[in-house]
Amino acid sequence: MYVLNDNSKKSVNKFLKKTVVVFMTVALCFSLASCKKKKEEKYTAMKIGSSNLSPGILRYYAYNAQASYENYYMASGAHIHWSEGKNKVTLEEQVKNQTLEDMVKKYKLINHSKDFEVNKSDIRDKDVSDMVDNYEKNSSDVLKGKVDASKNDLKSIFTTYLMYEEICDYIKEKYNIVVDKELYRQVSINLIEVSGDDAANTAVKICSEVNKGGTIVDVASKYKQEVIEGTIGAGDRDRDKIELACLSMKTGECVNVNTDLKNYVIYCVNDNDEKATDIIVADKEKELLNQQIDLIVKNYKDDVKIDNEMWDRINFNDPIFEEK
Repeated sequence: MYVLNDNSKKSVNKFLKKTVVVFMTVALCFSLASCKKKKEEKYTAMKIGSSNLSPGILRYYAYNAQASYENYYMASGAHIHWSEGKNKVTLEEQVKNQTLEDMVKKYKLINHSKDFEVNKSDIRDKDVSDMVDNYEKNSSDVLKGKVDASKNDLKSIFTTYLMYEEICDYIKEKYNIVVDKELYRQVSINLIEVSGDDAANTAVKICSEVNKGGTIVDVASKYKQEVIEGTIGAGDRDRDKIELACLSMKTGECVNVNTDLKNYVIYCVNDNDEKATDIIVADKEKELLNQQIDLIVKNYKDDVKIDNEMWDRINFNDPIFEEK
């Protein structure tokens, strides 16, 4: 048995006192943070008709918009500059303005959800809880830290999301918003913009060798040409010779196209790239849906008020994702 002497007892007592103080401090911090969030939940930072939105909800939409733009720029290999813009309006201001505009439309539809046969009671609590859990588990710590929304705010956000999806489905069906895939069929191609003094003749040679069984990458390398991968498709307003040629090709076919200025070699990788087509079709359907939503919400006269001071405190100075 180990017996503490007096000095050891004093040390242990000091340690226990310090430990208690630390735990009390941590508990107090959590309590204050919890109180702050509860207070925020009750504060209306933005009012759209009958919808009262807390600061946490506004931060969610704003910082998720920031994250989306950062992802897009990073995927494109470009750097994002929030302080730059056009007509004295910075990119940050443009994105925040668009975010507000989208929120107003969304919550106007939510306020009048019965017009679209959608009720809040139709939304399952489990679906909302699953979305909250997914957000908390899979969102970056930086994003969650900037949003700093309470669980109740998150439940409200995702309930709104699910209701909005059902409203959109109703609008698509009622107004027959359907896009014919064939009208937007995308063709996956390899393209060579042939360079050199005898470009026209080189283009003919490359095509000939590819059509005889050579791979376009190997043949292009032989003639010191660069191959560009991409998709091109139907639905463009102004079709040039390259687009027309691509849309008439079959998979595995190689042709050369001469324009007034340049010579091209086109190899058709897939004459019906369904994945690329689905993306274009989804974008077109979204465009048509948004046009219809714009017409609908014009008839709703919900008052819109916002705490501009609170909204102005939201900025995109600190990145959510670190550029590599």
